[in-house]
Amino acid sequence: MAACIDELLNSRVVDAAGTVSVLTADAVPPAYLQLVAASLWRDTADRGASLGPDLMESAARVDAVLGAHLTQVIVTEAGRHHLDAGDVRRWLIRTFVTERGRRATVDEGLVATAGMPNALLAALAERYVLASEWRSGSRRFELFDDRLIPPLQAAVPDWPAADAPAAEIGAIDYLQAALISLADGDLAAARVHADEVLRRDAEDPRIRAQAVMLRADLDEAQGRIEQAERGYREAAQLYESLPDAESSGRALAAAGRLLLRAGRLGSAVEDLQSASARLPAELDVQIDLARALWYSGQRWAAAAIFSTVLTIAPLTPAALAGRGQLRVELGDDAAALDDLDRAVRLGPGGPDTADTADLAGPAGAGDSAETRAARALALARLGRSATAATETSAVLDDAPDSGPVLWRAAGVLQTIGDDSRAADLLERALQARAPALLAHQREQVHRMLRRPGAMA
Repeated sequence: MAACIDELLNSRVVDAAGTVSVLTADAVPPAYLQLVAASLWRDTADRGASLGPDLMESAARVDAVLGAHLTQVIVTEAGRHHLDAGDVRRWLIRTFVTERGRRATVDEGLVATAGMPNALLAALAERYVLASEWRSGSRRFELFDDRLIPPLQAAVPDWPAADAPAAEIGAIDYLQAALISLADGDLAAARVHADEVLRRDAEDPRIRAQAVMLRADLDEAQGRIEQAERGYREAAQLYESLPDAESSGRALAAAGRLLLRAGRLGSAVEDLQSASARLPAELDVQIDLARALWYSGQRWAAAAIFSTVLTIAPLTPAALAGRGQLRVELGDDAAALDDLDRAVRLGPGGPDTADTADLAGPAGAGDSAETRAARALALARLGRSATAATETSAVLDDAPDSGPVLWRAAGVLQTIGDDSRAADLLERALQARAPALLAHQREQVHRMLRRPGAMA
């Protein structure tokens, strides 16, 4: 990180004659430091590596990060103020960079400043592109920091000339702006930018595929399930035609997870199987496929996939919890208890499968409760009734409206001989919604209640 801080302090600028000089600041703007740090951490997460010198390459990285921030702000604010983004970028450098390559100060006008509406300047100041201060009763604007001059000069290399051409703001810029807006949590702006990418005729088909995938992510985040599914499938086809099997697999995996949460289990299994074939080394995809098979009633197939994952990565909490719960359902209590104990020991939040809750409601409090309920049932069947009863009482307090928790808690009470309370919990399980019972779990509840119509 030290190398990036040095680069944020030093700005390599060019004057109208082409002479390069370095401007050194006394301090780094915290906003820019945060932008660069976020970029470093995103790269770290993508590469699965620790931060090292190869991820902290200096001026190129800082210029790229600040240039991306500039572009994102320009296209967003230009759109909001009904202006051309290229015009705004040219106006910024012509107005706020002198022929000597230094920051220029401009007095605010009554309605417009240097030909642009004052509302635009205020918005740019809020986004750390411009800075303002009051002097002698009027407000003056300048670039927020010298470090913005290099990326601006790179975008408009011949800025001193009155008709200097600027690099076109194209589909790749709008895609980058959409991704930054998404990272900032501004879904509306991200959608506007993604739609602009698709409106333009991008030369690189990969840019279109990325935009389609991003728009599908936005549709999913905003609850547009059908549109998201169509988008993921279109993205998968676009990536397949490149060809890019890995990216196609990721799009299919996204579609499969979406359908899994929506309860469309058959289609979810198909998509996740296709994704698994394209991404055989992605354990998360294998785990999601196992869940889809499990939820659709194919428990032995699911258990086999969980076991394969654990052969590769023995300390994977989600796989341990999944296989442990499956083993309880299949009656292999000793092996189940071993899996569930290991899952619980591996840390908070890890032991359970969020997608179970997602089938009927938001993931959250019920996640670890399902693992603990399954563990309590295994304990009861293995003769450890007192411990099982204590754990069951605690888990019911934590997840009183979880169908799977109520079902397994009823199993504990039946095992220790409390049939009346067990029947009450089974009735509650049928009505529970946080989450609701899966289809095969509902059949088991009916069977335990000895109701007609349950599958044999």
